[in-house]
Amino acid sequence: MRRARTIRRLVVLCVSVVALGLIAAPEGRAASPDKVVFCLSWIPYGKFFGFFAAREKGYYKESGIEADIIRGFSAADNFRRLEVGACTFADAGLNVMVLARSKGAKVKGIGVWHDKGMDILIARKDRGIRTLKDLEGKNVGTAADEDSKLYFPILAEINKVDAAKLKWVTMEPANKQPSLLAGSVDAIVTFVTLLAQVQGVAAQRNIELVHFLYSDYGLDVYNNGITTTERLIKENPDLVRRFTQATYKGLAWAIENPNEAADIFLRLYPETNRNVALTHWKVAVDHMLTPTAQQMGLGHISRERMEFTRDMTIKAFNIQVKEPVESLYTNEFLPKLFPKRPN
Repeated sequence: MRRARTIRRLVVLCVSVVALGLIAAPEGRAASPDKVVFCLSWIPYGKFFGFFAAREKGYYKESGIEADIIRGFSAADNFRRLEVGACTFADAGLNVMVLARSKGAKVKGIGVWHDKGMDILIARKDRGIRTLKDLEGKNVGTAADEDSKLYFPILAEINKVDAAKLKWVTMEPANKQPSLLAGSVDAIVTFVTLLAQVQGVAAQRNIELVHFLYSDYGLDVYNNGITTTERLIKENPDLVRRFTQATYKGLAWAIENPNEAADIFLRLYPETNRNVALTHWKVAVDHMLTPTAQQMGLGHISRERMEFTRDMTIKAFNIQVKEPVESLYTNEFLPKLFPKRPN
């Protein structure tokens, strides 16, 4: 009898230990967060406020993630780094993703944040440029293989401009703005986040500029979004969901709290000019809070826009394969967030 009671006590003790282990399991996961590398598309500057807010406000930590945010060099390079595992997630153009997939990259968009296209051409008025048509015969500065240059023939076709009459001058990205202001070129192509910066220096030198935002002239393709590999989506959808939701929570918070987001960024990068950084962020917000975002939620990828982006990218880069649009993106991991601009 005594031996039976002892055995029963041991069984109860073992069950209790197992139960306590199961209860403690979530704590074990929280104590060992998933480490991810999030690659930006370029050096950290004002338009990236929201990503650093997601980390510094603890949204990644709350989601069981330890996020290392590192600089990038281009969207194309980010897709290469995703493929080899150097990036877990990457900020990269959904348009460039179409090109990367045509070369075999198994990558996918899980949200957009440049919902309105950001490619822009900035020109000098004193060179007789008032309309897109006036660019014919002019010199335009561009980086090598820059997306804005490669899409320009389509923009020209839409607006009845003879693209063959433009003279492209290839240079390092850092030399485009100085070349425009010095008059070495008549215009440059770039991203709209840099417009205010160029305008500020031009105003100091009494140089009048005119600009043409591609998305206002009929060529509104998706630019930067959040991307990852198809393999990660298949093997660890829970991590993809937690990362995506924490990231967009950070973007939404920074939209509603721009000054506090600037404080966070300047603590990390004290060499940054606060006013310039805030201007960069404001432009990014302008391209996030679109009618689609207001109706469907921040980051939502429209099937119609993704299809247009695919088709225009195929045309711009002479891609031979047209993938089903559904293979390029998913909205399944996005939270439903509807941030408002501060009063």
